[in-house]
Amino acid sequence: MRFYPVEYAGIIIKIVIGWVLMILGGSFAWKSIRAAVQGKLTYWSGFLPITVLSPFFVHSKAKDGTLIKDATGLWVHFLMGPVFLVLSALFIAIGADLAGFPGTDTLNLIIGGGNPTAPPAIVYNKNYNFRFPIFSRVGHKLLQSLNTFVVPINEKDKLLQDRPTESIQPPR
Repeated sequence: MRFYPVEYAGIIIKIVIGWVLMILGGSFAWKSIRAAVQGKLTYWSGFLPITVLSPFFVHSKAKDGTLIKDATGLWVHFLMGPVFLVLSALFIAIGADLAGFPGTDTLNLIIGGGNPTAPPAIVYNKNYNFRFPIFSRVGHKLLQSLNTFVVPINEKDKLLQDRPTESIQPPR
């Protein structure tokens, strides 16, 4: 049995990257709780294009005298809370897979409602490829439901153009 330090170094680097991603996922979980419950979002108020993306990169508290500030509002509750929750779940699952834990299997079990025979929502390949078959299934079902949705219209609710021309004539 030979000792190949390069192979072990690759495994160790993969495990370290996995733990870093899981810690980052925990940070996004805290940002999700803070956004959904408190309605606060930390951002960097510097150059505008970076300001728009900064909530995803700033993981510290807002302090006086710095460019890091807190934003509040109803849009933080409804938009950024769920966005951070999804990012948290994905980062934790990806990090767990890289660290050797069953991350995507556990996430699929949670998304499937505890049913182990449910079709997977996320598929992880050992070549660092992720696929999301849930999007194709949801998109297909959504289009199918939109195409079959028909609202019956009463005769009195139709437009004047659909009625005979006699009813449009003014009375004599």
